[in-house]
Amino acid sequence: MGEPGWEVVEPPADADALVAASPLLAGLAPAEGAAVGDLVTWIRLPGGTDLFVEGAVADAAYVLVRGRVDVHVDGALLAQRGPGDVIGEAGLLGSGVRSATVTAVRDSVLVRLEPEQFDDLATRHPGAARHLA
Repeated sequence: MGEPGWEVVEPPADADALVAASPLLAGLAPAEGAAVGDLVTWIRLPGGTDLFVEGAVADAAYVLVRGRVDVHVDGALLAQRGPGDVIGEAGLLGSGVRSATVTAVRDSVLVRLEPEQFDDLATRHPGAARHLA
């Protein structure tokens, strides 16, 4: 189990294809797309479960691979996010707090990218890092 509510899972068999199909990462060289898939942590977030809550420490960014999430600020629905969307990118800065609560509308799969992983990616594959930042 990872953070409360989500669990770390093995990358799916089609992980490379899922990463390559992400609109955010479209146009990456195959090696850069594979590097993203190798560096991230895959997580499963059951429907109805919070990914993170407003006011929590921002410690990572996420890319939604499958599923859908709602974004709430002060309890009001601000947006919905779907596959390919980056969530919580302020977490890559390694400081600050979450400005919203993000909750899975249905069972979802995401990749988690911590600041150290992002730094490693930026060093080895700058093109991939530019797509995520």
